[in-house]
Amino acid sequence: MGDITEGDRRIDLLMRWGAAPWQAIARMGDDQELYEHLLLQIGSSGRFERISQQIREGSLYEAYRSVHDLKGASATMGFTPLTDALEKLLRPLMEGRMPESADLRDAEQAWSCLRLICTGSSC
Repeated sequence: MGDITEGDRRIDLLMRWGAAPWQAIARMGDDQELYEHLLLQIGSSGRFERISQQIREGSLYEAYRSVHDLKGASATMGFTPLTDALEKLLRPLMEGRMPESADLRDAEQAWSCLRLICTGSSC
């Protein structure tokens, strides 16, 4: 029996979080190495911090575009909790309205969980 790799640990943590990494890996031609690379790339980006800043500044169109982009990446990667939280931000932004504070907190929490998982920690 082989040792558990960091990538395997991250996938286990993602599944415990409610994500669907194996479906995403299957869409990537079963390339787990590619999936892990993209996971770390997305998780180490400042994408959500940029969204928070855009919302605070009232740049709703820019925030909409950023949320839409991150939601697409999140859905492709099977990050269901983050995708669901971003959807709640997207709806009011599409209408030119500020998202609810609770929805922004939920999305921030989901983003924080993803970042923790990238470091090999659970959330």
